[in-house]
Amino acid sequence: MKNQYFGDNRDLFKYDLVYHTLINTKIKHFVFIPMLTKSDDKFGKETNRNKAKAGINNYELRNYLDNCVVSNSRDIRNIDRFFSAKGIETKINYNCFTKGNRNDYFNGIDKKTLGKSVILVDPDNGLEVKKPSEKHVLWKELSCLYDRMSNDSILMVFQFFPYFLKETHCEYLRRRASEISEYVSKKYPLSVDDNQIAFFLITKDEIHNECLSNIVKGYSNEYKLRSMRY
Repeated sequence: MKNQYFGDNRDLFKYDLVYHTLINTKIKHFVFIPMLTKSDDKFGKETNRNKAKAGINNYELRNYLDNCVVSNSRDIRNIDRFFSAKGIETKINYNCFTKGNRNDYFNGIDKKTLGKSVILVDPDNGLEVKKPSEKHVLWKELSCLYDRMSNDSILMVFQFFPYFLKETHCEYLRRRASEISEYVSKKYPLSVDDNQIAFFLITKDEIHNECLSNIVKGYSNEYKLRSMRY
């Protein structure tokens, strides 16, 4: 992700989903792996909350992000203050991410931080493609995180729907979920999306997965999103 987009409607969805997951699982540790890339000359994305699809009912988060945007404090490190105020310990890997420092970036993530945590991986675009760039997270990187995290942790991955698809969004999500089960977890993930961006949620333990499925379903019902269990 890029700092210039911090606080937009996609972030409102993202951080609200993380918060909703944390408070409903009683997990008190958030690990944010933003794969931060350099800002460019493009404008930040939509911040008109009337156009937001998810997170709009979280008034505290919405107001907090609005204040960050208005005060020109668009820096992902600022989300730490929101979660800390809720008693949630937050670890942000703020190192700049490039295609050349992949190994150092992911190897530098301390295994101790991956215990009983919600772990969000937030690349610019999403999951690995045939010719990946710094905008994509590789299967081996997700697999490494999954293997090292504890049984009571949740791995969450951001995915942007490609502009040009030869398949429906549901077909795309099913294909990507199948790839996750093949290359990362040996189990199928859950997903929730607003038809623009999606999040895949991966657990190790079946009991935790059942609980998480109910949490994701409730969240999607609140905002009229699509959630899928594969």
